[in-house]
Amino acid sequence: MSLDINLGHWDVLSFGGRFGNRNMERGFDLDYKEWTSLNQNDVLAYVSKDNWDRSGDHYAVNVDYQHKWPQKNHEFTAQVIYECRNGEEESLNELFELDGQLIKSQKSTEDGPGKGWRIKLDYSHPFSENTKLETGYQSRIRHADKENKVYYYDLNQNAFVFQPRFSHFAEYKRNIHSVYTTLSSKWKKLGYQLGLRGEYTYRTIGLKDSAAAKIDRFDIFPTAHFSFEIAPGRQIMASYTRRIHRARGWFLEPFYTWGDAYNVTRGNPGLKPEYINSYEMGHQIFIKKTLVSLEAFYRITNNKVERVRSVYPYKENVLLHTYENVGKDYALGAEFLVNRDIVKWWNINYMASAFQYKVEGRLLNQDFSKESFNWGLRLNNDFRPAKNTRVQFNLGYRSPTVTSQGRSEGFFTSDLAIKQQLMDRKLSLTLQIRDLFNTMRHEYTSEGNGFYYYRYMDFPSPMVSFTISYIFNNFKQERKRSNGNGDEDMGGEELF
Repeated sequence: MSLDINLGHWDVLSFGGRFGNRNMERGFDLDYKEWTSLNQNDVLAYVSKDNWDRSGDHYAVNVDYQHKWPQKNHEFTAQVIYECRNGEEESLNELFELDGQLIKSQKSTEDGPGKGWRIKLDYSHPFSENTKLETGYQSRIRHADKENKVYYYDLNQNAFVFQPRFSHFAEYKRNIHSVYTTLSSKWKKLGYQLGLRGEYTYRTIGLKDSAAAKIDRFDIFPTAHFSFEIAPGRQIMASYTRRIHRARGWFLEPFYTWGDAYNVTRGNPGLKPEYINSYEMGHQIFIKKTLVSLEAFYRITNNKVERVRSVYPYKENVLLHTYENVGKDYALGAEFLVNRDIVKWWNINYMASAFQYKVEGRLLNQDFSKESFNWGLRLNNDFRPAKNTRVQFNLGYRSPTVTSQGRSEGFFTSDLAIKQQLMDRKLSLTLQIRDLFNTMRHEYTSEGNGFYYYRYMDFPSPMVSFTISYIFNNFKQERKRSNGNGDEDMGGEELF
């Protein structure tokens, strides 16, 4: 909901806000077999039942200001947002013998708000039809508290008993301040865009009454994009970008969380963000209503983040899952794309990629280096059978790939979405069906000192969701282009 005030012919002031509630539930059963010797008949079998749910309210208020000058695309915009998100989470694990007898059970809860500010200022000045300067400033200030409690089920008391040793209170703060500028222009048949972003990050995370892990650093993210028209409808392109990918909040949680009787997870508060250097060169051809693109790329990721496993030192037959900066990865390959309107109401987008992949570094005091040839296919279909009706049907395949500790197998995906707009496009009804053909299975193998891990996950599919949205006010400021400045992924925005 928003309120817009016209301060004059060139100025608009807006006040807005949103409020919502979310509720998610998940449950699954796992079959375990435990051997205490090499004798295949000497086996103990269990059934593990897990139930997880998360809910909470969230709200945000914003103030927006826009000033335009008579010259087209000459404008200044400002935005201030305050947002708060409350979350309550509970997970329950029960371990049964095959006859249904309860062996053990444990429960964990997480509770805590996350809140923060976003401030954004942007200025755009076109010097000519082909030359434009964009510059801006952005701040993202986040703070979250999280209380984690663990309970073990006492079979004698028939009740859950609080475990203070494994229960913790964590505090997370992250401030990011950045300035950026982009100059885009064209000289004869040569077009170019040069960008630079400076970013200061201050992040602390830790348990109450203990030393916090801290990141206090300044980073530079340059970008350069070039294009050259070699003939009408044909151009070659080259670019360099440096980007950042921040860890999700739960990757950083500095305490143990039991998934079930055999798996425990601990975040890594010292986790560093990934930095990606990307070099690309491509050739585009426009043939009537068809776009054909071939692009070669070379990407290097520093501080590569992976989920790693090891033996949990405090209990037998338990795996510890955590997140580590394992080293670097490299990808050298090409991508082929075709975008075409088959008929007026049907557009297809076909993509194919193939690349040589390598990940290397040091993990758990051991050097490693692994390679694989990776490839993928994707076919997106966009149908518009009526003015306010849109249907999307997508197919995709991702090949197997190596990781620092093992290998992930390939899988096939299929998704369908139908969107219907009503009441002058203010009311939208959206039906989504994911994994339509029930093929999205995850299979993963890893091994290390003292363990061998194999996981096969088959999801109950298809997964169906239905969304209703209504727009009370249709005022929208013009969206700015990405600054090409390394702000690729705001992964840390979701606190815990």
